[in-house]
Amino acid sequence: MRYRERVWTPSAPASLAVSVEEFKAHARITFAESDDQIEDIFLPAAISYVEKETQRLLTAREAVLRLPTLPDGFCDVELPGGEVSAVESVVADGVTIDGSAYEVVGDSPARILALEAWPAVTGRGLPVTITYTAGFAEAPAELKVAVCMIAAENYRRRTEADIEGAQRVPLGAAHYIGKWRIRAL
Repeated sequence: MRYRERVWTPSAPASLAVSVEEFKAHARITFAESDDQIEDIFLPAAISYVEKETQRLLTAREAVLRLPTLPDGFCDVELPGGEVSAVESVVADGVTIDGSAYEVVGDSPARILALEAWPAVTGRGLPVTITYTAGFAEAPAELKVAVCMIAAENYRRRTEADIEGAQRVPLGAAHYIGKWRIRAL
């Protein structure tokens, strides 16, 4: 089941999906004076863009999905973020639902399938909280290349005041992103 009202919050990545060294090899940068900018600005921005466009986390990390309710009966709940390796908890109205009552199926998008009917939710706001681990253990090569292409384009244009130019995504990167984009159910 998809929700209009939902809050999805992935935690910050512990490491970048593409290292500074991988990016510098791709962009043929041999000097070290820009390493801090690459690590703090250009790579995180490119990774964030690719994650937003594909709806997949490039590195595995905890994510929290908050919902207004659970579906009726045995319907499934879509989990954003791509591959799901574990569901830590499903909490509705402050009560943790036993892990034997559901299972994770699929990966594009992943879903929680109820093995028992979901309980009725009576709380207001977003009383359902699902905590899980999503993302790639190792980002696919195509998405790493897309990150490098976008970061290289932004790095190359870093001194320009051309706002429209800064929003261009290289055609090859757009192609790779499109291949990995999660399509809604």
